[in-house]
Amino acid sequence: MELTSSFLVARRPSEVFAYLSAVERIPEWNADVRACELLDPGEVRVGSRFVQRRRGLGQEQDETFAVTAFAPDQAISVASTTPGSGLAFDWRLEDRGPQTFVTNRLRMALPGRRLLRPVVQRLVRRRVTANMRRLTARIETVD
Repeated sequence: MELTSSFLVARRPSEVFAYLSAVERIPEWNADVRACELLDPGEVRVGSRFVQRRRGLGQEQDETFAVTAFAPDQAISVASTTPGSGLAFDWRLEDRGPQTFVTNRLRMALPGRRLLRPVVQRLVRRRVTANMRRLTARIETVD
């Protein structure tokens, strides 16, 4: 499954990028993430790994991600390294004067029966939409 969403944030790309690349802040806007911790020392860069405690299907589990692309103020991508996950996110930022146009692409393997996939897709789409609203509000109000 692939889901793309785009939205405007009333902040400069440098501010949006700084917030998105601070992986410890993910639980502030992603309702499915309980905690997030950087596993490698230093600044976030390509190859940096972090672990998330995620809630899904009524249970919590840890999932490890690696940064696969990192272009300051322009783009960041992460992909799960947890076997069987298939979860990845790409963020692209475009400067629009005092605002930033953000495009988020989610890629996710959908396990299970084909008949259930439309239901899962609707659920994921709803959750992502809510998370993007929280993310926008959070970035616009953070100092």
